[in-house]
Amino acid sequence: MPLSRRTFLKRTFFVFGLLSACRKQKEVDNYDTSESILNITLDRKFNLSATDKLLFIGDSITDFNRDRNITAPNEEAGLGKGFVRQISTELLGSGKFANLEIYNRGYSGYVTEELLLKFEADVLTINANVISILIGVNDLRNNHAPLHYYGFYKQLISKIRQQLPAAEIIICEPFTLPNAENYETMQANLHEYRKVVRTLARDYKTTFIPYNEYFLAESKTTPVEDLLYDGIHPASKGFELLKEKWLSWMNN
Repeated sequence: MPLSRRTFLKRTFFVFGLLSACRKQKEVDNYDTSESILNITLDRKFNLSATDKLLFIGDSITDFNRDRNITAPNEEAGLGKGFVRQISTELLGSGKFANLEIYNRGYSGYVTEELLLKFEADVLTINANVISILIGVNDLRNNHAPLHYYGFYKQLISKIRQQLPAAEIIICEPFTLPNAENYETMQANLHEYRKVVRTLARDYKTTFIPYNEYFLAESKTTPVEDLLYDGIHPASKGFELLKEKWLSWMNN
């Protein structure tokens, strides 16, 4: 039976509307792929109060040999041996922040979706006021597509915003240096990952720490192995850079 003009128009408008909605959804679910996103100004600093709960989440760079049996805050072994511990030592050693509670919930080898799976157990349980996130290098090593990285990272930030709306969020840029294995192969994705984290920082109005830029700049005067001994994991000067730059984004 041939379609009436009215039925034909209704179906046409329905299909057009559906396609338009799909296009809008695709735009919403994509990061800013323009090159200009790499040059935007993201200068929002974070606030840290004297009695806050400060939580670090991420992969091995955050974990760095922490004792996972220790769940209480401010315990040296539970804070690991990396930049989280160095930041903690500096903050807790000052009179102003002596009553902070600082937690390390980094997991060696984690990719972004695994961090998302730990949201209930780690982020919500601790109910932190300030949450610092450094994740992405294992996504790079596993050749995860930038949109994959963006999708899970966005879910993580969205959950924090929804369930801990008052929490300060710090997004740390993932980083590598040329002495990393398969460095050239990882660079195409890292270029896009850098757009992902900037998109999230812009859209969710978080603090953003451009660590990859800092490491590349420092490598012009410091041997790369003194910064990241394998191009991924920090050496002593790398940890110092992580600590100093993190602290520089805190409002005094």
